[in-house]
Amino acid sequence: MKGDPAIIRTLNAILTNELTAV
Repeated sequence: MKGDPAIIRTLNAILTNELTAV
């Protein structure tokens, strides 16, 4: 899990999307 920018970017995008949706 550590050292996976792809996963981090995906999670970040999802979190941003949810925050924006609220």
